[in-house]
Amino acid sequence: MGAITCMNDGSILCGFHARSLYIIDPIAKTIREEINISEIIEDHLYITAVTEDESGFIWVGTRGAGIFRVHPDHQNYTVMRDIPCRDVSDILPDHNGDVWISSFNGLFRFSLKNQSVSTYRTKDGIGGQQFNYNAGTQLPGGEVIFGGNHGVTAMNPEDNLREKRPAPFHFDELHVNNILVKPSEGGIIEKRLSLSPDIRLNHRQRNIMISYSAPDYGRQDHVQYRYTFSDTEKGLWMNMGNIQHISLNQIPYGKRILSVQAIDVTDPGSIQTIRIGIQVKRPIWLSSVARLLYLAIFLFIAFAIMNLASRLYKSSLEKQALERINEMDMRFFSNISHEFRTPLTMVSGAIRQLQSDPEEEDRKRYYNIIGRNSDRMVRLVNQIMDFNKIEADVLRLSVSKTDALTCIRKTIEDCSFSIIQKHIRMEQRCDVPSIPMWVDEDKLDKIVSNLLSNALKFTPSGEGFISIDIAQIPSSEAMALFPNLESEADSPYLMVRVFNSGSNIPEDKLDYIFGRYTQLEEGARLGGTGVGLYYTSQLIKFHHGRIKAENCEDSSCPGSKGVAFTFILPINENLYSNEEKHSAGKQARYLMLEEATHPDEPSDGRPVILVIDDDYEVTYYLKVFLSPIYKVVIEQDGTTGYKAIGTINPDLILCDVLMPGIDGIRLCQMAKNNMSICHIPFILLTAKYTMEDQILGLDSGANAYVIKPFDPDYLLAIIKSQLQNRELMRQKLTHNTASEIATESLGNELDIKFIKSLYQLMEESLDKPDMNITDMCKALGVSRSQLFYKVKALTGETPHVFFNHYKLNIAAKWILEGKYKMAAIADDLGFSSASHFTALFKKEFGCLPSEYKSLHQSDLSSQKRIS
Repeated sequence: MGAITCMNDGSILCGFHARSLYIIDPIAKTIREEINISEIIEDHLYITAVTEDESGFIWVGTRGAGIFRVHPDHQNYTVMRDIPCRDVSDILPDHNGDVWISSFNGLFRFSLKNQSVSTYRTKDGIGGQQFNYNAGTQLPGGEVIFGGNHGVTAMNPEDNLREKRPAPFHFDELHVNNILVKPSEGGIIEKRLSLSPDIRLNHRQRNIMISYSAPDYGRQDHVQYRYTFSDTEKGLWMNMGNIQHISLNQIPYGKRILSVQAIDVTDPGSIQTIRIGIQVKRPIWLSSVARLLYLAIFLFIAFAIMNLASRLYKSSLEKQALERINEMDMRFFSNISHEFRTPLTMVSGAIRQLQSDPEEEDRKRYYNIIGRNSDRMVRLVNQIMDFNKIEADVLRLSVSKTDALTCIRKTIEDCSFSIIQKHIRMEQRCDVPSIPMWVDEDKLDKIVSNLLSNALKFTPSGEGFISIDIAQIPSSEAMALFPNLESEADSPYLMVRVFNSGSNIPEDKLDYIFGRYTQLEEGARLGGTGVGLYYTSQLIKFHHGRIKAENCEDSSCPGSKGVAFTFILPINENLYSNEEKHSAGKQARYLMLEEATHPDEPSDGRPVILVIDDDYEVTYYLKVFLSPIYKVVIEQDGTTGYKAIGTINPDLILCDVLMPGIDGIRLCQMAKNNMSICHIPFILLTAKYTMEDQILGLDSGANAYVIKPFDPDYLLAIIKSQLQNRELMRQKLTHNTASEIATESLGNELDIKFIKSLYQLMEESLDKPDMNITDMCKALGVSRSQLFYKVKALTGETPHVFFNHYKLNIAAKWILEGKYKMAAIADDLGFSSASHFTALFKKEFGCLPSEYKSLHQSDLSSQKRIS
């Protein structure tokens, strides 16, 4: 315990060195309350004094931490920072409401009324300055007594211990750049510094030191100083302690006031203030005239820079515009080259197959492929030529009077093969038998073909729906469809509406999609040139028509939400000039369609190849030339393709890169990260030919990357190589007992991890007669079906047979080493009997276990290699 006192209510207040205060009930002899003050007192300091004043505040003195005051609520604390000494000996309140504090360095009186501290030391009449702990008391007459190493000091609170004498205060000396300055006419100061004259400095005299003093030297230790230096008298005060000079460096230009205060710490109300003005003149280069000149120069330079920046910005915009045009041109030709690669693949591949395939029926199918894709390339070439003519403003119409309905239906028939292949339901509606009009039949074919191609691209396979409405409408209906249409009086219009189900176009992109080189995110992912709709809108514009796109629901198929493209062409001969009219007959076009039939499925036992591609010409062609050798299964998008992998368990996967939904790169990554199917060889077959594309494809885990157009023999060689590698891997796994050697041919980390776990499990289970499949699945973290399928796919055998092969290979190794007897080998490897072991060994190696070592030594080449 460090201190104890009696409180106003009779309780006992105790202060402990453990930094806690306790209030004890003397009657109940119990601790009534604990006040934790550990957050205030620093470590290794102790409570030396406690007391309670008349207002209920608890005063706590410490050794080294000063004094703090606990409020009556015992929750809040106030640190008394004005007490000069931090080593407190005792604390006593007097009858006047003041608190007397003895310390190791003087006696202090804290006035609660004025919140001020008076200090008393030897020169003020007390016997000494060092007082003892808990050596203080108050006499009945009001005097306070403190004991110290000098004896006893008694104080009457009513008496004044010393006479308060104000100390005269003035400035003493001025040093500028470390040189003492004396008063002179026209100098820095014109009077003595004690008279506080203005100090005038130039730009080279900005470092000064000014001293001040109070002549009562006997009381210097009671005086503290502080100053402020600003352009007003309300600046921030800086405490100087007992220091009697101020140094000011790099004084700012202009006039400021230096104010200094002297404070008697024994009487805080006694404050003397002196002030002096200090002015620093600006150099000529910082004068107002100079600054105006600088501003003018700055504005001139800024104007010149802005003018130059404006010209550079305009030049940059022009450069960016040119680069953007070049980029769009490059993208266009890159996309169009991608479009050409697919029909080129079909044509070149079909020709090579015809050269090696004498069958007439097969020739017919290849002829059909060549015909369709030749037409497709011709249309693409014509589109490029027309596009360039549009850009050069030299495209001309060649209109003739024809039946527009017949032309449109012929175009729809040309697209029927792809519609059938994609299993899309299509409906045509027209209420009139014919629509005779003047039109450029070739351009009308391209308009409808582009819209149908766009619809096919975005319509989901299997469940999609396309409707084509053809009608002849009056001008009033045309103006209702297109409010801003400037229609000829009573001129009828051809109206064609192509609707496809599927995802909608964002509303803010409906007009934007007709822009040059415009592709939405989904369209860019599905391929295309990015100019189809722009090209279509320009052809319609040449025919004095209009086109629009809208998100809607088809009236004939409620619930089929999607996108409809509607265009109108005026049926008015007078809109076309004589140069645009042409009476020549229709161009003959090659057309060869066939039912989307497939060759008969090969018999079971052939390797299964899963082809995933959204281009029906490609899938049909691959089906034709691969079916004689392999069983081919077709899927049109990545989502259904990924589901099919786990269903049909193919031996190899051929996959395109650009597909709707999940693209080929993502699909390959998903397959290679799935432990159940990661062993299946994966070949990417695509028109994306750059080195970056090839690296991206191989990094995704693909076993090969084949670029369109490809040589059919090359693709067959790749497929054959991948399947042979897989068979070699199976043989290596079957005839090796070391997982490190067995996994050398495995390229997938998941396969390697699985085989190593399987080999470790088999090694730990050698002595078990029959391995428990349930325990195997639990140890490997797979299901029964996954275990069976994975082991079967990697080794060609069931888990039970593969385990027996492993044990027999171990037995052969032990026989060659000669370490064990035959009976011990059969027992250690978990065979039910020696005869059962002998029978299995002879079936595996073609000889009895007892003959194996001699035969192996005499004819090493006839035996299986043992790791």
